[in-house]
Amino acid sequence: MGSCESTERERKKGDEVLQAVGVAVGAGLVAWGLYSVLSGSDSTPKKWMKAPGRDSFILREDFERDPSGYFRGLRKDF
Repeated sequence: MGSCESTERERKKGDEVLQAVGVAVGAGLVAWGLYSVLSGSDSTPKKWMKAPGRDSFILREDFERDPSGYFRGLRKDF
């Protein structure tokens, strides 16, 4: 019953702690991945463009969906 046995117990306890931390981190990553997939949010950044005829920026997707509507609305503002 020397220091060798206590060192062995401490090493086993350290290994158990590391294993528990690894399991917790892995579970967190799995949960985050499932949330990302199921939330339906698109993780790709949206593309912006300078608004034609204005000093502001708009989403390119919105402009490309209805460019004539954008210009109709632009003429109404003047």
